[in-house]
Amino acid sequence: MSELTNKKDQETLEKMLKYIDRFSFSEEDFSSLRAKLTQDALMAQEQGVSLKQYLGKSETEYCDQLVEEKRGYKIPKEEKILYMISNLFLIVGAIAMLSTIINIVSLFAILGVDAIAVYHTTFVILILKNAVYILAGYMGKKYSGNYKRLPHCILMGVILLILNILLLIIHFSSAYILNSSGSQYALNTGVNIFWLLFGVVYLVIATLLYKKEKSRKN
Repeated sequence: MSELTNKKDQETLEKMLKYIDRFSFSEEDFSSLRAKLTQDALMAQEQGVSLKQYLGKSETEYCDQLVEEKRGYKIPKEEKILYMISNLFLIVGAIAMLSTIINIVSLFAILGVDAIAVYHTTFVILILKNAVYILAGYMGKKYSGNYKRLPHCILMGVILLILNILLLIIHFSSAYILNSSGSQYALNTGVNIFWLLFGVVYLVIATLLYKKEKSRKN
């Protein structure tokens, strides 16, 4: 039992180490956790079962258990929520970015350069917003377990709040000028409010988690 040769288990091990790496462990603590997981993988290989089978639970649950044992306290629910929301941000942000680009191309094909002249401010804010959602998702996923880096997430949340408020102002201003109403107006309003609330939840959770972890460290 000298080295891990099972490719699937190697991938699972790398995935688990990457998950644990988001927590604020010292190099020594992380090395001990890596040694523990590597030993588990080697034991699974020796017994002729996959690492997942050997663990008897999901990789995330097992990693959380190791993290809690090393930390000496349970992972706060805010931390898990922030991690989950961040994963959603990555997915939804990427889809929204693609949708925005498609809409820009479509409007340009229909209106030509007039589309840029009329909608350039909205286009810029939308692209920025989608990019920040993706960046916020990346940071939340990477730093949700590291309270020293949580201010980065809080900053992303504040930027999202500002951008979403700007988009709502543009939406309502355009509706007032054009006297818009009906189901399409209601749908667009709902979408804008959803994005606003989605960003607010991220900001609130990141702030609560930072305060909780800061008080615990102090």
